[in-house]
Amino acid sequence: MKCMLTVCILAVLAPLTVHSQTTVWRTTHNGFSSGNCQLQSGSLRVTVLPFGVDVEEEAQISPTGQVWSGDASSLEIEGTFTMSKGTAVRSMLLWDGQRILKAKLRDRTQADSAYEAVVDRQKPQPAVRDPAIIQYEGNDTYRFKIYPAMINTARKIRILYTVPLQICNGKPAYLLNTAFITGAATTPGQIPVEIRKSEFFSGQCIIQYGTSRKIVQYGATYQIPQTAFWTQSYFWGSLTSKPLSLIPDSLSWNKAYCSSIASGCAEGNYTAVIASVPDTVKAMIEENGTDISLEALVNTGTKKYIADIIDREGIGIYLKTTETWDSTVQWTLYENLSGKVLFRYNQKFDPISDSFTKELLPLLWGAKYTISENLGNTGALFGFVDRQMSLLALPTDTLGAVLSKMYQNSGVPALLPEEIILKPSQIPSTPQENVLFEFGTATIMAMNGDYLDVHAILLKNGIVKLIFKTLQQGNAKIMILDLKGRIIFSKDVRISGDMMQIGIPTGLKGMYVLRIYAGSKVMQKQILLK
Repeated sequence: MKCMLTVCILAVLAPLTVHSQTTVWRTTHNGFSSGNCQLQSGSLRVTVLPFGVDVEEEAQISPTGQVWSGDASSLEIEGTFTMSKGTAVRSMLLWDGQRILKAKLRDRTQADSAYEAVVDRQKPQPAVRDPAIIQYEGNDTYRFKIYPAMINTARKIRILYTVPLQICNGKPAYLLNTAFITGAATTPGQIPVEIRKSEFFSGQCIIQYGTSRKIVQYGATYQIPQTAFWTQSYFWGSLTSKPLSLIPDSLSWNKAYCSSIASGCAEGNYTAVIASVPDTVKAMIEENGTDISLEALVNTGTKKYIADIIDREGIGIYLKTTETWDSTVQWTLYENLSGKVLFRYNQKFDPISDSFTKELLPLLWGAKYTISENLGNTGALFGFVDRQMSLLALPTDTLGAVLSKMYQNSGVPALLPEEIILKPSQIPSTPQENVLFEFGTATIMAMNGDYLDVHAILLKNGIVKLIFKTLQQGNAKIMILDLKGRIIFSKDVRISGDMMQIGIPTGLKGMYVLRIYAGSKVMQKQILLK
């Protein structure tokens, strides 16, 4: 009944709909015409992997309507799409009849220049060539362009992207936003979605879209209504892309994966941990009521990283470190009012390190890090589109006859090292230490109880003045953490009065968390360092 009601609503609103088009065509020479595009066909092939899925998305897009002014044989298709957070857009194929071009990953400035040189919008008689480009615009949004195109003549494109494990209703899930399926003004009624699994993935998944929820039969192709890929605003009539959900079963919980790169700019230890709150800890939570806090801690050598668990379901952690993780997540249950430690439990893991993990884990960490930190300088290291690197297919990037035949009907070859083009002087370095607390966590919350209230004032030269509103005597540990839970500063002190000064690393600005352990008591609050 719910599906039927939705269809009726759409039918009533159709005359008022302002479709939020994201794929259009424009003239490039001697004219100012523009118009809509049609998705003649689209498909997805999804391969389920540990902590990620590979998606091959294919689309045939054609301009529709009429060219009122300008060269009708040299139209340009342009569109935008938004991916799930941390998605790595990795490779692209473009068709010119039976000929296939494979994109290279290039410096964005050079890619823009090379694309525009082929299009050459100022030429009165354009040369018909075949470039396509995908660029990162920020906020998980990408822009693509395909040239040339003609009215009612489709251009075929296929891309590869990898989506990390994320959160969906408190559980691990793969959220699949698509690139081309929702952008055109007119689309097919059904989209075929084939779902497979790699040899490295064990267990089942549930596919969820609209009101449908089914156990995945691997190797099967699901015909999914195109309307399942978008939602409609009742007031504005606009359409917004909506992800499909692939929800793995409990076998995906309590797994850890590791990969190491021994040298080069990306050198380091990479780890992914997906951990549910252990049953022993859950039992203690039920026993102690609601006025409690749960904390998860990981150690890498001398470094400690902490996150508060708000939903009490679990935690997802992606690490890049110089020293290896100790294979333990320490769960600590606190009483909010007193700060007393109620229970502590060490959950041990046996990290998986196989050929798949060694290749893909650094890539997914790089994509997550780039987007979470709003940066654009790791795509060249790991092979994905970011602010610095764009995928560009030029006429000179034609695959040979054997490879063209191999990829004619399916597949997208990953980038080869020689297909990532950047001057050695521009190759970035990744940070030595970075931990991303993903789903199941939140920014560390402030606890301002009367048991140990304190006011912090930042003085000059990295000196912080602490004024204790409730006098405490004795030994204490003072920590400063950033909002991702990373410990920036830690020092053992002795409190002997209502005020003290401590030196912290210089250059810290913005919001941080001050945490003080005094005996069995703990206090933490957000502080602003200017």
